[in-house]
Amino acid sequence: QSYEWDAEKKQFVLSGRFSDQKSRVLTIVRRVITFVDATTWTLEEFVSNKAGDPETKLVTITFKRS
Repeated sequence: QSYEWDAEKKQFVLSGRFSDQKSRVLTIVRRVITFVDATTWTLEEFVSNKAGDPETKLVTITFKRS
């Protein structure tokens, strides 16, 4: 598992891998957290099943502080 902070983009990139105990299928996950402004940030999650394979975007969530 690893993470990187990109100050220019105001973005955390977190990545990791795990394997399902039952199916033994490897899953590679990447989460991107972007700070849009003082009250808004987004979370995007991507997965693939092999290093170098194309990623599939699972979700984008936008959070707003009220």
